[in-house]
Amino acid sequence: MTVPAAARPGRERAEILVVVKAYPVRTDGHGEAVCVAGVRLDTPKPEWIRVFPVPFRRLPPEQQFAKYDVIRLDLVRGSDSRPESWEPRADTIEVVALSVRLWRDTCFSFLSLQGETGYLRSDDVDHCTTA
Repeated sequence: MTVPAAARPGRERAEILVVVKAYPVRTDGHGEAVCVAGVRLDTPKPEWIRVFPVPFRRLPPEQQFAKYDVIRLDLVRGSDSRPESWEPRADTIEVVALSVRLWRDTCFSFLSLQGETGYLRSDDVDHCTTA
């Protein structure tokens, strides 16, 4: 489904809980890059987001992040028409919370996505309080 341009603002600042950091790929226009998927924490309700291309190995150490870190960065709309897809402004990446943060603090963000993903089970709520 193509989203109308009016529904796709050109630039945003986002706070993202990183859930997936894919294996690096070589691209023609960006060199080596990774695709990052996560959950936006700065929206009224958490929502999935895809960020590509992230030049991860070329980032300075203070901007590199791990799975389950929370990052803040500027995003722009690229040529990918998927509504969850954004391109990063790599020089704006900030790591604002490290993955050592308790799972309990982030688990409930995923539970609100249950209806949209169909992946989470009802007993997953128990994992938020026992992990």
